[in-house]
Amino acid sequence: GSRDGECGFRGSDLILGASPDAVIEYSNGTLEVLEVKNHCPSVPTRRRTKDNVAIGNRYSIRVMPMSLSVPLAYILQLTMEMMCLGDNCRSAVMCRQTATNGAIIVRLRRDDEWIDEMIYWLEKFSEDYVNKDEMP
Repeated sequence: GSRDGECGFRGSDLILGASPDAVIEYSNGTLEVLEVKNHCPSVPTRRRTKDNVAIGNRYSIRVMPMSLSVPLAYILQLTMEMMCLGDNCRSAVMCRQTATNGAIIVRLRRDDEWIDEMIYWLEKFSEDYVNKDEMP
């Protein structure tokens, strides 16, 4: 595949895009994705009567644990962003922060084998379900 525009990928019939929060460009030409996640500490909680009838909305504060690794839910997003930036992008930096636990900065290294596998399945999905001359 090839890089297409600011943050896009074009390969066979597959056209993909990604939108990192920022791209860090170093003087040697390498790129790095920057992704920032701000986690809201308030979550809705409902009070209920004895008959399980909701009687109003309230919010409570949760303390979100922060680990020293990229959460599984964000690995695909960061990998797609690295892929779309091209071979000069070898990693992604994620800054996660909450009002209750502060901030943490973690880095995810590019895994080209995983990207190749991802492209294979995306192309297969596109061939089997998207590029058909029939209505869904």
